[in-house]
Amino acid sequence: MATRSCSLEIKLLSVTLPLLVSCAAVEPHGGYGAEDVDGDGVPDDTPALAYEAGPFDKNDVLTDGELTDSGALDVTLVQAFLNKNPYGWKSVLATYTTGGKTAAQAIVDAAKAHGINPIVVLTRLQLEQSLIGKETATQKALDYAMGCGCPDNQQCNPAYKGFGKQVDCMAARFRSYLDDLGDGGTTVAGFGVGKGKKTLDGYTVTPENQATAAIYTYTPWVSSAKNHRKIWALFADTVGYDGPLPVIPDGASGAGGMDGAGGSGSGGAGGEGQGGGGPGPLELVIDNGGGATATTAFEASAEWQLGTSAPGKYGASYAYRSTGASADAALFRVYLESDRTVTIEAWWTAGANRSKTAPFLVFDAADTKVGTIEVNQQAGGAGWGLLGSFALSKGWNSVALSRWTTPGYVVVADAVRFTAP
Repeated sequence: MATRSCSLEIKLLSVTLPLLVSCAAVEPHGGYGAEDVDGDGVPDDTPALAYEAGPFDKNDVLTDGELTDSGALDVTLVQAFLNKNPYGWKSVLATYTTGGKTAAQAIVDAAKAHGINPIVVLTRLQLEQSLIGKETATQKALDYAMGCGCPDNQQCNPAYKGFGKQVDCMAARFRSYLDDLGDGGTTVAGFGVGKGKKTLDGYTVTPENQATAAIYTYTPWVSSAKNHRKIWALFADTVGYDGPLPVIPDGASGAGGMDGAGGSGSGGAGGEGQGGGGPGPLELVIDNGGGATATTAFEASAEWQLGTSAPGKYGASYAYRSTGASADAALFRVYLESDRTVTIEAWWTAGANRSKTAPFLVFDAADTKVGTIEVNQQAGGAGWGLLGSFALSKGWNSVALSRWTTPGYVVVADAVRFTAP
């Protein structure tokens, strides 16, 4: 939301410099007297704030994919985040309820309803009223957590009162901005992709994407956008979020596989037809324990372990990883020489400690997510399980098995099969 600016002076090498900061936060974290120069609501000597967010680009604050990844965190993971925030203590929101819901549930519900990343909702809660970093807060701060319905220097509209209404309002407004921008237009505040506009703190910004234009529409200050980026980076790092897309290097060869977990290299191809995705029939099998080929590869970090004891495995081994709040996906990659619709199946070993919601994500060669499938790996297994049919494109396409789901289980990456008539 638009906020008034405060003139704050800091001394750097004996030179006094003016600094514009947002005044959205209404009260500091209790029990600390340190200075909060950056305006994020948490004292600057808090250990977590040693985190470096990287260089700030005022024209590229957040990517569109990051802003709209509404499935980035579920209720369990948001609750765990609130129970121990990045600053090392429990947030006031960890035990707060609104309308019969926990704060975590209200956050996730709003994110899903409007297609906005829940980490963005958490970021705005910190940026607006510092509610992630606070152990206690006034009822007013909770009731108007996002500043929705609170114009500058005016009374807040009671129609927007309530934590649940506030997070829903924030997510809905971001969605409305994205809708306005969808056809190359501008937001209600006049921000648009590739269109220069001056912010309220005197900078001209030219948003490179819709997400950045939406952020400036919600709060038209570069100082606020910089804090948004800093808080977002810290929160994303805390939960291990690395974006909605897997990092897939260019080129035909796979990455180094699972060092320390069953050897290096990746994948294994088998089948018939054109192999690389030509006009003839296609059948390619990528096994975690095979070797990379010109058209197939398996990739996983060293955190993935190698298993051989479970019955029903494909080949000599399978890879597995404990579930938790980071993607660290195992990738099954296939190179296609033309666009085509491909049927994808997965093979896993079933067990009581497997996840019931193992998330398989399908990406085309442009790194566009074309499907997400949750698989119950406690059942089935020891055979091919259908993930679906997907329109893939020429180049390297991927099936990613993420560990980012309810903690306390494991996900199994054994083999994936790609077929087409």
